[in-house]
Amino acid sequence: MTSAGTVHRLYPGARTASPEKIGARIKTRNPESQATFNAVTRINHFRAIADVQLPLDELAPLLDPRAWAAGGGVIDRSFLLTVERGEYRPALREGEADLGSRWNSTWPGERPWLLYEFAKTDAASFENVLEITRFDVQDDAILMTYRLHDCLKCMIGFLTFDGGLVLNDGFCRVTPIKNHKGWSRIEVVKRVRVRDLTPNDTGDQFDFGQWVNTTIGVALSLWVDDIAMLTPFS
Repeated sequence: MTSAGTVHRLYPGARTASPEKIGARIKTRNPESQATFNAVTRINHFRAIADVQLPLDELAPLLDPRAWAAGGGVIDRSFLLTVERGEYRPALREGEADLGSRWNSTWPGERPWLLYEFAKTDAASFENVLEITRFDVQDDAILMTYRLHDCLKCMIGFLTFDGGLVLNDGFCRVTPIKNHKGWSRIEVVKRVRVRDLTPNDTGDQFDFGQWVNTTIGVALSLWVDDIAMLTPFS
């Protein structure tokens, strides 16, 4: 249930074999990542950087949230949503700008725009509805910001839960590298917190439900490979 009313589930079904990553054909360098966990707030903070041999105008279509699933990485599916009579439905594509164009308030509805994403790894998967609060494409920078609107379902191992994430926000920023023509730097910053998946467990505080939250930062730090290969994640 969301503030919009009844949730219209959008199960993506079984995942087929992923195509070759787009970024596998693009030269990258200097990938690095850092993940920290605040034991008081129980918030995971993640930051990753990678340099890629592409100018901003060629990167913009790849970083457009509507194209996240095209990279063959952890994002298996993504598309814009509308809310009709309290249910999520795929948005009509009429009036959308070309991939990589700056999003503005005239399409395909009022901001923030709702985006469905299905993120999948070998260990876990999440179905989220994100609010894309900004996607700006300028001559000197690309900036995308987002925050969690609704976590529909998560699967960890063989366990499936309604909801799961209580915090999931961040940004992606791309800037040209001075004195290196054709090279750009991608920076991704993300905050995430998983709810206690076993709130009725009376054991010590690091039961399974909390263990997931304290270890998700490690998994995020492994995703720098996807960033280096132009697979945005959220």
